[in-house]
Amino acid sequence: MCTMAGYARLKNVLLALQSRRQPLQQGTNRQNLASQKRLLVESLFKDLDTDGSGHLSSLELAQYVLKEQDLDGSLKGCSPSDLLRFDDYNTDGFLTLGEFYTAFRAKPYTPSSGSPETVLSSSLLFSLLLLLLFLLYPF
Repeated sequence: MCTMAGYARLKNVLLALQSRRQPLQQGTNRQNLASQKRLLVESLFKDLDTDGSGHLSSLELAQYVLKEQDLDGSLKGCSPSDLLRFDDYNTDGFLTLGEFYTAFRAKPYTPSSGSPETVLSSSLLFSLLLLLLFLLYPF
């Protein structure tokens, strides 16, 4: 039986293995580290999502085999399938990317104030508002 402590170690092992498979850039600031963790969690999710459905099934998780050298004695009894047991919050039998972010305590990407995405969306919204006003109240 997988304990919470073993499960926490399992998630650390999964991220460590993923970082070996897809090394990330070296970052120094906190925001960059959070961004890199998010990217690592996303790439692990994509690797596990073998059918590309955007949901991880018990079959997909069971297919991810950890080699014995990747495990230490403290992980015995834990497997990637335990992600469903511990982190399937809506109990639908699948893990979404959102649940996966939560499991690994990684925040999904949201544009910060002043980022190009935010400025673009604000400009677009303002332009649409002006167009709507012009259509409703022509000169």
